[in-house]
Amino acid sequence: MSKKKTVLPLPVSEELQRRRTAPDYIVSVLRDAIYEGSLADGAILNQVAVAEHFGVSRVPVREAMRQLQAEGLLSAEAHRRPMVRGLTLERVLEIFDLRAMIEGYLVEKAIPLTDDKAIERLEAMVARMHEPLDHNQWLSLNAEFHQALYEPSDAVTALELAGQLRGRAERYLRLWSAGQGVNRNAEATREHERILDYVRNHDPAAARREVEQHVLHTRDEVVRMYRSRPTAGPLTAP
Repeated sequence: MSKKKTVLPLPVSEELQRRRTAPDYIVSVLRDAIYEGSLADGAILNQVAVAEHFGVSRVPVREAMRQLQAEGLLSAEAHRRPMVRGLTLERVLEIFDLRAMIEGYLVEKAIPLTDDKAIERLEAMVARMHEPLDHNQWLSLNAEFHQALYEPSDAVTALELAGQLRGRAERYLRLWSAGQGVNRNAEATREHERILDYVRNHDPAAARREVEQHVLHTRDEVVRMYRSRPTAGPLTAP
């Protein structure tokens, strides 16, 4: 009897199939699947099945899983298959606290290096946020605003950490809100305006405080969202 092939909820690009090896691509696909919830908490990743799915050897898959374990997205227990790590509410709130510290640091580093052209770009984004946008459009613009706000810092490691933490937090925002995320567009846009005022006035300390509060306001909404879920089942798989 032939063995049934495992079907995974992961896309495969034609470019990868042509190249045959791409651990960085596999990392990206698996990470996105975890952030988006396609791979649920507790999902076990079989290296053989993943390698067959992507049409590659187990070597790049093993490298990809090591990286995701280092990022805290997969468990790394000895002699066990990698498993998607689930987070408790307390861990998610810790992520927001870390985001507040790191993003505050980034904006403080960025302001002395932010030129007029960058400020004009930020102003245009905030102006667009006042337009009638659907929630997904606003979220995309919000991510672009924060990226542009922090980029001048050139703090590569902090930027990477901020992106990783944001992705992990957004996974649970989507799960706990039936895919909608936090919808506080008007309030957040006003907070963006205050942040931008401090950027214009070259006030890094005040901008840092405002960014920290901005992130923590979203954290508080996460608590409200979690407590108002229709069901209060476990967050992690057994």
